[in-house]
Amino acid sequence: MSSPHSGHWREHFAGVDLPVPLLGGSTVTGINFDNAASTPPLTRVRDVVNGFSDLYSSVHRGTGYKSRLSTEAYEHARELVARFLSVDESDQVVIFVKGTTDALNRIAAEEARLDGRQVLVTEMEHHADLLPWRHRSGHVMVGLSDGGHIDLDAIEHALKEGQGKISLVALCGASNVTGFVSPLHEVAELAHRYGARISVDAAQLAPHHRIDVRPAGDPGHLDFVSLSGHKMYAPYGAGVLVAPRDFFSGAPEVMGGGAIDIVTWDDTVWADLPDREEAGSPNVIGAVALGVAIETLLELGFERMLEDEIALGGRMLEGLSRIPGVGVLGGAEPCDGRRPAPRARRRSPEPRARDRRAPRVLLRQPLRLPPPAHEQGRGREGRGRGHGRATQGSARRGAGEPRPLQHRGGGRPLPRGGDADRPRPDQGELRAGRRRHVCAQRRLAAHRRPAAGDRETLGTAVIKFLVEVVLAIFLHPVAFVLAVIDIVNRKDMGGVAKFLWIIISFVWGIGPILYILLGGGKLW
Repeated sequence: MSSPHSGHWREHFAGVDLPVPLLGGSTVTGINFDNAASTPPLTRVRDVVNGFSDLYSSVHRGTGYKSRLSTEAYEHARELVARFLSVDESDQVVIFVKGTTDALNRIAAEEARLDGRQVLVTEMEHHADLLPWRHRSGHVMVGLSDGGHIDLDAIEHALKEGQGKISLVALCGASNVTGFVSPLHEVAELAHRYGARISVDAAQLAPHHRIDVRPAGDPGHLDFVSLSGHKMYAPYGAGVLVAPRDFFSGAPEVMGGGAIDIVTWDDTVWADLPDREEAGSPNVIGAVALGVAIETLLELGFERMLEDEIALGGRMLEGLSRIPGVGVLGGAEPCDGRRPAPRARRRSPEPRARDRRAPRVLLRQPLRLPPPAHEQGRGREGRGRGHGRATQGSARRGAGEPRPLQHRGGGRPLPRGGDADRPRPDQGELRAGRRRHVCAQRRLAAHRRPAAGDRETLGTAVIKFLVEVVLAIFLHPVAFVLAVIDIVNRKDMGGVAKFLWIIISFVWGIGPILYILLGGGKLW
C-alpha cells in the first residue's frame, strides 16, 4: 500500500461492491454480515498473492531462485507475526498452522499426555476452544458473570479448588457472539499464580485489537496464542500458533518431510522448532498473505478502526431502539472492548414488510448453532452466574467444587501419536460452580460420547429401560445388586451420595427405577 489511509475503508476490501442478482433480473449491492465467520481479502493481500504466485516454490529444501525467494518471504511473514504479537522468539515459537482450530487441537494433543491434568474453560468459549479439551484432555468449565462477562472470581475459585490439577486455562480473546473482549492478562496472572498456563483463542480478537503476549517473566504473560488468517482479511488457509519452546518436545504430532534433520533405517533426528512442527510442504502463500494483512492493518491503524467500529455500533443501536417490538439484550451501550455487544431480539412473531429494492444482507446459514454459552441459556432470573453452572450431579453433591476428570468405561487419554482405532476417553462434561436447580439443568447433565459400536437407537434404549423396570419390580434383589455395583463404580459421586442412592435402591420395585431416572444410573 503506497498511499496512507484515506478514511474510506471500503476501498481496501475485495468484493464489497459485488452485485447480488435478484428474481426478475435486477441486482443490488450485498451487505456481508458474516465477517465474524470469515473475512474477504484485503485488496492489497489479493494483489500480493496474485503477484507472488509467479514466484512460488517449495521452501527450506530448494536452492533455486524461486525457492530462495519463497523461503525468504515465508520467514519474513513469521517475523511480521512475531512483531505483531510482541513475541520473544528466544522463549516462544511462531508456528504456521491451518488455523485456530488446528492450533488448539495441537495444544490439546500435547496436554493429553499429562495424565490426570485438566483444562479450565469458560461458558464463553467457541466450539474450537471447547471440544478439543473435552475429548482429548478433559476440562472443568466455569460460568460467566450476570452481565455475560468473564468472571475472574469463578476462575480463581476453580483454580484454587483444583489444587494444582489444572494445567491450562483456555480462553477466547473475544466472543464470536457478543463481541465481549476478555481480560486476558488478568486471567493469565491468575493462571500463573496457581501453576497453570493460559491459551488464548485470538481468532476474533486479532483483527480488531493489538495483542501483547508480554515477556515470559511477566505475570500477565500469554503462553499460547492462536489466530486465523481467514478472520484477518487473508483467507488463504494459514493460521498461527504461538507456544512456549519447551512445550513441543520430542517427536511431533504430525510427522513428515521438513520436520527432520536426519533419517536412517533405524533412527530419526528431528529438526529444531519451528520446522519440527511444520511437517510437509507448508502453506507458503497463506503465510505470505497473513503477513501482508498484518502489515496493512498496522498501517491502517487499529485505533482508527476501533473508533469507527464503536461509531457504527452506536449507530446500529440507535436505529434498533427506534424499531417497535425490538429489544436489545445486554444493554444499549456501545461495545468498546470492555463491554459485551448486545444482541437484538424481536418480540413479535409477525414478519416485517421488506422493500425488494433494498440492499440484501448476507447472513450465515440459519441452521448453524451458536456457541455453547447460548446453547446452554443464561439461567433463571435472579440467579447469578457466580462460579458457573453445575450438572445434575453437582446440584446433589454440593456447590462450587470442580469435579475430578470422569472416565466412564475406564478410558484413558490417547498417548501422543495414537491412531483412531484406539479407545478414546469418554469424558463427562465437567463444571465448576454454584448450586443450581436440577430440573433447569437437565440438558447440561454429564454425558459421555459413546464409541461407534456402543451407540443405542431409541428403540434399543426403550427396550433396555423396560427390561430394567421388569427386573426392579419382579426380580428386585437382582436389580438391587446391579444398582449397587453401578453406584460403587461411579466416579462422579461422592461417598454420601453413593450411600443415599444405595438406601433408595433398596426400596422394593421403585428404588432401582428412581436411581435409573433421577440418578442417571444403569443396571448393566
